[in-house]
Amino acid sequence: MFSAILLLFSCNISKVRKLTDPQLVKNNVKVLGTEKGRFLQTDLESQIKQKPNKKFLGLRLSVTIYRWRNKQNDSSNVNIIQKEYGVAPVKLDSSLIESSIKSIKNYLRSKGYYYPEVNFEVLEGQILKGRFKVNYIVTPNKSYNYGKYNVHAADKKIYELLNATLDNSLIKIGHQLDREELLNEQVRITTLLRNNGYLLFSKEFIDFEVDTTLGNFYVGLSLHVKNKNDYELHKQFTIKDITIEIETGEKDKNNNAKDSLFYKGFGYKPNGINLNPEILSKMIFLKSGEMFQQTKLAKTYNHFSDLQMLRMVNIIPFPEENDTINYVDFKTTLKLLKKYDFFVEPQLTTSDQGNLLTGASYRNYGGAGIIQFSNRNIFHNAEILQLRFRASIEAQRGENVPSVPFFNSNEFGLSASIIFPQLLFLNKLERKLNNATSKTILNTSVIYEKNIDYERRVLIIGSSYQISIKSINLYVAFPEFSYIRTNLTSSLLENRSKNDIFLQNLFANNLIINDIRLGFVYNNQGQTKNKNYIFLRWDALDLAGNIVTGFKELFGAKKNDAGRYQLMGINYFQYAKSYIDFRYYHTLDENNSMVYRVAFGYGLPYGNSPDFVPFEKRFFIGGANSIRAFIPRSIGPGTYNDSNQIDHSGEIKLELNYEYRFNIFKHVIEGAIFTDAGNIWTARATEQKGGNFEFSKFYNELAIGSGVGVRLNFNIFLFRLDAAFPIHNPSLPENKRWVINEYSGANWIWDFGLLNFGVGYPF
Repeated sequence: MFSAILLLFSCNISKVRKLTDPQLVKNNVKVLGTEKGRFLQTDLESQIKQKPNKKFLGLRLSVTIYRWRNKQNDSSNVNIIQKEYGVAPVKLDSSLIESSIKSIKNYLRSKGYYYPEVNFEVLEGQILKGRFKVNYIVTPNKSYNYGKYNVHAADKKIYELLNATLDNSLIKIGHQLDREELLNEQVRITTLLRNNGYLLFSKEFIDFEVDTTLGNFYVGLSLHVKNKNDYELHKQFTIKDITIEIETGEKDKNNNAKDSLFYKGFGYKPNGINLNPEILSKMIFLKSGEMFQQTKLAKTYNHFSDLQMLRMVNIIPFPEENDTINYVDFKTTLKLLKKYDFFVEPQLTTSDQGNLLTGASYRNYGGAGIIQFSNRNIFHNAEILQLRFRASIEAQRGENVPSVPFFNSNEFGLSASIIFPQLLFLNKLERKLNNATSKTILNTSVIYEKNIDYERRVLIIGSSYQISIKSINLYVAFPEFSYIRTNLTSSLLENRSKNDIFLQNLFANNLIINDIRLGFVYNNQGQTKNKNYIFLRWDALDLAGNIVTGFKELFGAKKNDAGRYQLMGINYFQYAKSYIDFRYYHTLDENNSMVYRVAFGYGLPYGNSPDFVPFEKRFFIGGANSIRAFIPRSIGPGTYNDSNQIDHSGEIKLELNYEYRFNIFKHVIEGAIFTDAGNIWTARATEQKGGNFEFSKFYNELAIGSGVGVRLNFNIFLFRLDAAFPIHNPSLPENKRWVINEYSGANWIWDFGLLNFGVGYPF
């Protein structure tokens, strides 16, 4: 083995070969001589052929288990876990160092660095002998840039088309030579030609030639488009016949021609399925007599695939080559899902929303059941009708809560929705949305809830448009109606609300009429080259009460004694609200990842309800998917805290989350370490002293918690258990908010720790 002196091997593979049983513990890439080094480093690290053993919480436990197991004399008695988790240490292999250097050089050449220098050094740990780190020292040297770009094509039509669109080329004079950019240019040209009728063209007909003789590290790039077969030119195709057939799985023994029809440019054979051809005509962007375009074929696929009544879509071209004009027929086969779908789902429920009056943090348990019925193609235009009934019971416990009946809270909800596979009344707009799919949703729901504090009835009626474009889903909801009727069942709560204006508004019968809601969700998971991705949800604008108020003022309606307009004898709310939720998922390797989350919301009451945003639209914080060290609705607003406080809600919300996730056992058992921070505030100063948002001090008013978690991941669903502990509690006196300073061991953990059960990841 080695002496205590640090060993350095520079560019000497033969010395590495002489090492006795060396263990590789780390690879490192140093990029010298270029400002682009930090951008190249990650890609160059991926070219290294030999990776060290994976770490778990900073330790190579698998290697430790392996070495301990090998010391056992009787292998037959070795624990099953040791056999499962023990992994032999990675031995430093000189041949793989050589292979890594070649791979690094090849990658750099693909990026225009034709003369890179790659050296290496092997360092032994000063404390742990036999553990080695390999440093790859990379000097890319000067890169080649494009000096000339010429296009060549034997086919005159193709040559003229390419030159006419040369401004759209990804190859720019002065840019660095990059093989990936050349491959993308191949794709661009292939798409261009296929959008101009060249149905059978593929990127294999495109070659690049690089000339490095221009000098001063400039290259001349020539693009060549080859003919199909020596002198045979590529052919453009015109669409001739389009047919659609619904496949039922049953053979048509009689070959019933009467079932076939011709509608708006396509042949249609429904095979007894009552599906209106009008809705199919809106899915088809290929037109008979037009030149073939790849984008229209892709758009047709997307629209058919978005129909929730289809199991499979298959569009097959049948080209026919002639001496004068070339035609292509398209046959589309549709396979349907079952028309009727019915399922029952039992659930076990748990919540940590304690008693509204006492604020007790007792966990509540119960059960629920869901019955859902779906009718696909209910009106024969591919509409989906969904009826959903949910019933739940729960045992709410707490101080002064009778133990009989055991289940003292229940909720029943019935909802109905119809999904239309188009933008109703906006057909012209829909046809102009390139590569987008759309739908209209009409929904209504009725909810009845009764618990130990109140009895509530809710009626909701609404509609929305949804548009999906690649990674973006947009929604726009037009006037929605929500009516809430509440009766207090707690005499204590009823007496307290008589002198509390906030509780009066909280539990009064109210009406919410949304003028408009709009926003979008962006998720590029699967769209990026690496495994890192972004999730962004922005409920950009939620406006309510403006249309009704406008009509009231226009016709001179009178206000009630409280100075508010009413509709049907009920107060209605007027407010504006916005909420944004941003998440970044960073994958370290197949076993480790990190998630960062920032969420911010703001609600502004005004006009007919200048003091309050309705309870259903206010912000709360805490719980299994929020600040996990605090129970839901137990923090805020701001630093306000009163022994008689019932409500913890606000018009402003800020939440920050970080979670490190790691694999424990075969991606079935997972672990997590997390930190959460956040709070809610009121938009303006109220009687709740310290509850309003002030930019100069909000960061000192954040609730902060941290903890660890274990998850059981069964792919279809995930069970989660998180143990969280408070670090900073803004509801305490200022000199006692850093509760972590009071840490005193196991008793402190028992008193202040909080267990959170959940299904699915928290974010």
